[in-house]
Parts: sequence; structure tokens; C-alpha cells
Amino acid sequence: MKTSGFQGHELVQAGRFVVGCNYWASHAGTRMWEDWRSDIVTRDLRRLEQGGLQVLRVFPLWPGTVSPTTRAPFNLP
Repeated sequence: MKTSGFQGHELVQAGRFVVGCNYWASHAGTRMWEDWRSDIVTRDLRRLEQGGLQVLRVFPLWPGTVSPTTRAPFNLP
């Protein structure tokens, strides 16, 4: 496992098993950026944390697929 830049980080300690997954919002799947609902995303993330998830991978699909409404909170062009 490549750990350069992460030596000593709690997620790359020998013998530790890290649980993670890819994330798409429960209400919209891959269209979550076009139909952004922070209340649902917050609920999803809380549930994942309660389930023991430690690492999450999110796929930002822009430009072209992210609406101006979704980009605004992140100051994206």
C-alpha cells in the first residue's frame, strides 16, 4: 500500500482495517450535484458514520453537470 505523505496518520497504521465506500446521495445517485439537497446529504453522512464508515470517496462531476445553484455554496465558477 502506498502511504507516502501519510506516514503516522491514523488511517495507515499497521494492522488497522479501514472501512470506506463510494458515496452518491440517497435521493439522486449520480445526479446528486444537479439535485443538491444538503439536508439529505447530511442525513446520509450521519447514517454512514453511525454505521462505522471511516473513509468516503465522493465524485465531483463538473463542469457541465453541476447546476449554478449547487456551485454557489462552494464558490465554483
